Amino acid sequence: MKSDGYPDMQNMSDINGSETFEPVIRSGFIARVGSNCSYRGRALSVKHVPFNEVDFGQIKSWIADCTGNHSDAVCNPTQVHEIPHFRLIHCATRDIVHIDTAPPPHTALSYVWGAVQDGPQNQHSLAGLKMETVVEDAIKVTLALGYEYLWVDRYCVDQTPGSVKDEQLRHMNFVYHGAEVTIIDAAGEESSFGLPGVSQRFRKRPPARKVQGHILTTIPPEPSREIKSSKWATRGWTYQEGLLSRRRLFFTQYEVSFECGGILAREAITVPPILSKFSTRLRNTRNNRDRLQPSSWLFPLGGVTNMEEDDLGVHQRLSEYAPRQLTYELDALNAMLGVLQLYLSLPQPAYHLCGILIVPQTHRYDWSPGGPSVYVDVDPNTVAANLAGFVYGLLWTCRQPGTRRGGFPSWS
Repeated sequence: MKSDGYPDMQNMSDINGSETFEPVIRSGFIARVGSNCSYRGRALSVKHVPFNEVDFGQIKSWIADCTGNHSDAVCNPTQVHEIPHFRLIHCATRDIVHIDTAPPPHTALSYVWGAVQDGPQNQHSLAGLKMETVVEDAIKVTLALGYEYLWVDRYCVDQTPGSVKDEQLRHMNFVYHGAEVTIIDAAGEESSFGLPGVSQRFRKRPPARKVQGHILTTIPPEPSREIKSSKWATRGWTYQEGLLSRRRLFFTQYEVSFECGGILAREAITVPPILSKFSTRLRNTRNNRDRLQPSSWLFPLGGVTNMEEDDLGVHQRLSEYAPRQLTYELDALNAMLGVLQLYLSLPQPAYHLCGILIVPQTHRYDWSPGGPSVYVDVDPNTVAANLAGFVYGLLWTCRQPGTRRGGFPSWS
């Protein structure tokens, strides 16, 4: 600890469990606007978040930090996949463009549909069409961030049941992982609500007072509270939309926050580089002590790809998805196809039948009366290994009473 009472940020061992910042940041606090100690470049900087506008320059700096400094496949994959029947909204012209090659840089929108059900059929342009407020706001955000194209499921997925729609749904992993950033409406309960701070919908105004020449403002609790309690976090379709995205931009009623495979950021608080590195290092080591921020706002560190070496990871994803709500129970499998398709593409793939996982078994337990019991390696590509994997997938139980989903076999 320095003589002036501030922890020495060059020596992180000075920060112990009793002095951790996380409980304060997690619960919200009152602070002076601007830098809050003589270190300036080493101190948390607090911002009075305006209720009627979003700082797009700050958001662009978050994205630039990720694209420039995160070289791993989670944030910046080197391969861009072609997507069958892929369409994007050209934000300047409002035309719906068919993309037959690798998609250009674009954003994606994740939101709660609400009362709106079916999208327009055979729509080639949205010019002159009255769209939902959240879509209009997402177009503004996309252009403000310097991108030309936006993907919105209602307009870019064929809403007619059939082979084209089925194939599009199977490639949701490429759609959301391929987007430069996913714009997430974690504030409203339907599409008419819009993105707070962008146009019609104002954000909640934080109290602020001037005291002895200093402006004091209220910093809301960390964004994860708003995100986890949102309608968006309860819906089935939005689970894979968030999980598969490599960069997430959350709009809540208090502020905009950002999450990728390496950093967390929020409008209300700016973390200086020395603390940002400290926080990121802890995040990568999953150390829960002395953390400036949690390891994520909602989704696991690294998204779905951090489970590649753990065949139980897909079971965890399914358990997170299962409690979510769907307007139509028959969508239960479709709303998870992108995640299941991703696990199918891993070096050790996890197949499924009606949502029941088939994880090929790589070991067999051999025993004989009076003899030793040994584990024997098994070729995972054999019929026996896959059959054993399916039987293993059937060994599930309900943690609480439930009802059978129509259209699915009872054993699923």
